[in-house]
Amino acid sequence: MKAEVVFRDSLTQLGEGPVWDERMQSLLWVDIMRSVVHRFDPVTGENQTLHVGNMISCLAPIRGQLYIAASRDGIGYLDLEQRRFKSIVDPEKNQVGNRFNDGKCDPGGSFWVGSMALNESRGKGALYRLDGYGKVSRIIDGVSISNGLAWSNDGNHMFYIDSLAYCIMRYSWVEELSNLTSGHILCKIDPSEGAFDGMTIDSEDRLWVAVYGGKKVLCIDGQSGKTLHEIQVDTSFPSSCTFGGEDYQTLFITSIALKAPKTDPNKGALFAVRPGAMGMPPASYRPLKN
Repeated sequence: MKAEVVFRDSLTQLGEGPVWDERMQSLLWVDIMRSVVHRFDPVTGENQTLHVGNMISCLAPIRGQLYIAASRDGIGYLDLEQRRFKSIVDPEKNQVGNRFNDGKCDPGGSFWVGSMALNESRGKGALYRLDGYGKVSRIIDGVSISNGLAWSNDGNHMFYIDSLAYCIMRYSWVEELSNLTSGHILCKIDPSEGAFDGMTIDSEDRLWVAVYGGKKVLCIDGQSGKTLHEIQVDTSFPSSCTFGGEDYQTLFITSIALKAPKTDPNKGALFAVRPGAMGMPPASYRPLKN
């Protein structure tokens, strides 16, 4: 099966963080290096480019046009209507050479986001959780490139990718506490094939994982770690994916132009495919009063 290009912009550098916006029935995705949030309408094929004035790496819905997001200035609220970001906390304010990368909300309403060194040095990043009261906890240390996150449908497991570890971790997860307990390697990838990047999960607990440098998205069983399907993506660096569309059966795939060969005509493009699976609405951040 092969994904098709649905939008191509020669200016895109680091396409990432796709999330389906139910209210607008459109896909939000970011270009981290250009401080841009894109809104793609799959029905019309139109793509709106929103310059937000901050290096947004990921976002998750709250309500209306308000989102929780991570940027170079920390974690905060992104108002897309006003195109304004307001930082509420920065757990890495002293880590000058770092930036935030992938992130999303768990089923309980907390926001998880990881960091990485700008020069991709190993072990400089971490994985954080922001709860509804605005408290940040450092969950995993020594991360190199924090990437994909997903939670099983029964709420018992969390899946996590540190790209330079070349594996997907599967953790036991206590939803009431938004806490991780024991973890083990679900599956590995040989570095010669690329690196695991962003991922999503479908209604049958199958992980869909973009393979950076591998020109593909893999469908991996969330229980056994076995690869079930492969989707070809005609670009060097697929970066992340999510399900969307009215029926949540379209898989949207972002990609990266940085470091891609000049001969790659689709670098930075947005792709889509209907792989015969169904995703679910993204979890929202739930701010709580003290």
